[in-house]
Amino acid sequence: MFKFLTNLFQKPEEVILELNPSNFLEWLEKEVAQSNFACYLPAYFKQLPILRQELQEKIKILREKEISEEHKRMDPRIKTIVLGNRQHYLQAVENLAEKIILPSNLSFTSLEDLQKAQEFNHDLNQKLDQFSHFTEKSYHATKHLFYEEVDEIAKVLRTINSLLRECEQKFKDLILMEKIKQNFVELVQEKNKREDLLTTIKEVQEILQKLSIQEKKVQEEERKLLGSEEYNHYLNLKEKEQQLQAQLKERENEVHAFIFKLSKPLRKFQYSADDKILESYLTDSVKAFEEDEELKIVSILEALEESLKLGRITFEDKLQKNYLEQLQSRDKLKELKKKWKELVQEKERLVKEVNHHPTAKELQEKYSLIQQLKEDIPRQDKVLLELQQKLQKIDLVKLQKEISVNVEKTFKKKIKVSI
Repeated sequence: MFKFLTNLFQKPEEVILELNPSNFLEWLEKEVAQSNFACYLPAYFKQLPILRQELQEKIKILREKEISEEHKRMDPRIKTIVLGNRQHYLQAVENLAEKIILPSNLSFTSLEDLQKAQEFNHDLNQKLDQFSHFTEKSYHATKHLFYEEVDEIAKVLRTINSLLRECEQKFKDLILMEKIKQNFVELVQEKNKREDLLTTIKEVQEILQKLSIQEKKVQEEERKLLGSEEYNHYLNLKEKEQQLQAQLKERENEVHAFIFKLSKPLRKFQYSADDKILESYLTDSVKAFEEDEELKIVSILEALEESLKLGRITFEDKLQKNYLEQLQSRDKLKELKKKWKELVQEKERLVKEVNHHPTAKELQEKYSLIQQLKEDIPRQDKVLLELQQKLQKIDLVKLQKEISVNVEKTFKKKIKVSI
């Protein structure tokens, strides 16, 4: 007995309709077709042609109405002004009546039809407001002589205005219906966007994984290569190359120092000799020595020694003596030239061997690849982060909730939209 009473007064469970992208729009159109608009709008649109006809009849009465006897004796000038205002007012009312043309082929059972009805209502409402503003002066002027006739037109217009305002209020539900559809379309778009992002994120993660594996592999290969005998041999060659370069530098310094000590007498000698080789030595002694295959500088130094001894070029005794001593050691340049050639030939051989060493090429390839990976991995990390940030901004639950809330407000039904 107690169980029976409990069941009797138990609140029935709320029915929640589950919808999905494949049937939601069809369900929405059915709900729209069964909404209050299906009854209200046909009745509303049925009244407008009747009111339009009534308005046209009232216009005809005002147009044909004669001025009363009591007003016929009024100032002709005032009478002309009033009749002009009547004509202006009649023309405006006729134009408004002609614009009350109902949209055709509306069943009021789809969102599209309701939107067309709303556009018509909004447009007519605006035209009525414009009419009121445009005819304010002529309306009041015409009422002086034709009060009853103008008032009859005004009553019809007030009725139309009242219907328009009432309908405008009804269309607030349409705003929610449009919002429901708009949210659903957005929900589907966001869902597709989310799926595309997840697919792209997976692809980028796979790319990153491959790049990471490749980086570790190349780094391990580089580590083994750096510990190999071939690499040690390569390092020995590089070390010898550096040693040769250092020896060449020493020879360059010796050449430079030798010519520099004789720069003053050589410059004086240049004025009389006008020798291009001497000019090149004074400009860049090392480069000139390298290019002077026949060591013509030695002959120039011999001529300079003779000029100093004969007094053609003179300096202070101490300097003169130093210059002559330096010139007497000019054969040192021949020894330097011989050693220079040997060092240059050996360096060229070593450079060629270093450059063609397989380890050098392989090591350069590994290094270039590692540097490329160091650029690619952060770039892909950045792409992944941007994609994840976009994914976080997608809130399907919020859109689902908003649809459910608006459906309940509009159709008094509880639904759940599954994605």
